[in-house]
Amino acid sequence: MVLKQGKTIRTDYENFIAKCPHCRHRNIFNRRTDLLTCAPISHQNVNCEKCGRSFFIGGDLAPTAWRYLIFDCYDLFKQKKYMACILNLCQACEMFFLYAIEYILIHKPEHDELFENLEQCNKFMEKLHKKIKGCTFVPLRNIVVDMCSNEKKFPSVKEIEDYINAINVTDCSTPDISGIQPEEKRQYLKVLLDLKIYKTRNNVVHKYGYRPHRDEVFPFLNGENSVKVILLDVEKIMSIDDMIVPSPL
Repeated sequence: MVLKQGKTIRTDYENFIAKCPHCRHRNIFNRRTDLLTCAPISHQNVNCEKCGRSFFIGGDLAPTAWRYLIFDCYDLFKQKKYMACILNLCQACEMFFLYAIEYILIHKPEHDELFENLEQCNKFMEKLHKKIKGCTFVPLRNIVVDMCSNEKKFPSVKEIEDYINAINVTDCSTPDISGIQPEEKRQYLKVLLDLKIYKTRNNVVHKYGYRPHRDEVFPFLNGENSVKVILLDVEKIMSIDDMIVPSPL
């Protein structure tokens, strides 16, 4: 029997929402719990939560995790869930920083020839993750800025290992970018360093639960210095192909 396709209502970082073609029920399929995968859904058979009949879903978006979190913010903003917006946007930044660090150290296509095999590559990933475990916005941002400002190149496994060992996870100082050229790159990094969304996030998650005003959140989500624009600019100057950076579970 040929299954009918459910109508995709929306997809986000956690869920795939689709309408049953039989009873028109609006189903919310959680990626981890119901679909058992965090990979983009091109075709997957499911059962309606109401009538129990089978259909298939597909046509999922396939952005990296940090982009998904930003996409989710537009609905959160319309619903006036400004606290959730701040949390999502700051987490998107931290995810992007981790992606950028992983890409430059491990995932660049030319690094395929550096590692003897996949096992060695995975060991370096594990070493990196252990080193930066617990790092939040500022230390991760500083690593990214260091990589950008000094145009870090890693032509050997030893240099990758040396850089990982030298990472200072407690450094919360603002990096000096005054001598960076060209000017365009320096301006991109200055805007990144001026991004203080982590301070608003810290207030939100504080025990008193700060509730931001709409006007505090709007600039982070829209405009020329929004989180999305800033991260895309940094992605450009780092020459990151985020289609080959694996998404987390």
